[in-house]
Amino acid sequence: MNSSLLRALFFVGIFAFCATRAPAQTFPAASVTASALPNGLRLVVKRSPGDALTAIQLWVRSGSRNETASNNGVAHLLEHYLFQGKPGDSADPFDHQIEGLGGTLNAETSRDDTHYYVTVPGESFLPALRLLAQMIQHPSFNALQLDIEHRRAADEVEQRTDDAAFAAQQALFALAYKKSPYRLPIAGTPDTIMKLTLDQVRAFYNTNYRPDNATLVIVGDVTLDQVKTAAAAAWGGWAKPAAPIPPVVQGPNRDHSPPPRLIALRAPTPQGLIAVGYPAPAAQSERDAVTMDVIYTLLTSGQRSLLSEQLSKPGLLSGLGSDFLTSRDPGLFVIWGYAPVGKIKAVRQKIEDVVGEIAAGTFSDAALARARQSLVGSYNLENETTSDQATDLGFYDSIVGYEYAIKYDSVAQSITRADLMQVAHRYFRTVYTVVLAPAGTPI
Repeated sequence: MNSSLLRALFFVGIFAFCATRAPAQTFPAASVTASALPNGLRLVVKRSPGDALTAIQLWVRSGSRNETASNNGVAHLLEHYLFQGKPGDSADPFDHQIEGLGGTLNAETSRDDTHYYVTVPGESFLPALRLLAQMIQHPSFNALQLDIEHRRAADEVEQRTDDAAFAAQQALFALAYKKSPYRLPIAGTPDTIMKLTLDQVRAFYNTNYRPDNATLVIVGDVTLDQVKTAAAAAWGGWAKPAAPIPPVVQGPNRDHSPPPRLIALRAPTPQGLIAVGYPAPAAQSERDAVTMDVIYTLLTSGQRSLLSEQLSKPGLLSGLGSDFLTSRDPGLFVIWGYAPVGKIKAVRQKIEDVVGEIAAGTFSDAALARARQSLVGSYNLENETTSDQATDLGFYDSIVGYEYAIKYDSVAQSITRADLMQVAHRYFRTVYTVVLAPAGTPI
């Protein structure tokens, strides 16, 4: 799914986009240009004349996908470490320096990438670009700072584990993948984080943080030539290592549907959480991936979605949520919600029946038209700001190429009933199910 609207790990769909005509294209092709520095750093620039703000983002094409069980969580810990660093001998960390320029600095780690994003007034573009370059290229690894970031990163993960939907989704990924690092928690666990050593953090940085494994995205009132000159000064000295980036161990999804997995809750509860996952296409399978976005919207987005209409009104399922993030490798399309413990088995079957309607083609033309319109409308709506646009360009460039963002809405508008049926037949033959409920619950 597009990075702006649905990069969030949890999305509860009550969105309905009402428009009488297709919105303007988010990324006119002529507005986006690209180049590269001699060291391999990719540059993607979208000129936005008259825009008062400039977005500067660095996307490193490494995340938890580049980890193993022995260093799980290191990408997230390194993001924390760099973010809290200080430029040179300054007493102020980088985020405070950026705030002093009238801007903001933040960062995020996912399975496929880690990205650092800055938004500043246009006049602060050059100093902000230099600060971000210094933060990424010149970390001062020290044990004291690592101890601080250990605790911060572990606390952040610990807060997430209290969310039942988070736990269920992680269990689904562990169930669906045999060898691929997609089975690992994106940010690690509190235990794996606290065990990471300074040498492991430094090794991950030295292996993955390199100019030929990154994209610098700029959106604002700047030209490609201006960016190339500024980037060459700030980033041109970032040396490209001679050694190649180690390959990632790959493993296909299971070729069968394993029995539903029950995660037994200690305390009795009238409501259980059910999560169902289906194999999903990788970004390289472009039309399949965009078709899956339409399916996602048709099934789960809004009160008129197929699942909402057939499961929420009878009171079978509440808190309907879903997640599908387009990824470099084949991913998962996940649906979850809360159901009375005594009805979980019936709800599970009903979810599978409704999903099966896509392959059968029993949905209406009107429902398909609403799904396409909602998807394209929300894609444009969620790309209104310079920061959002930079995020979309960087997200897609890190997994398949920024051109994906430019043509996304036109491809989405062209998706047909036949596309939906073919993709459903291709990917929905396998199902993974995880239930969080008291021991002994029929699943």
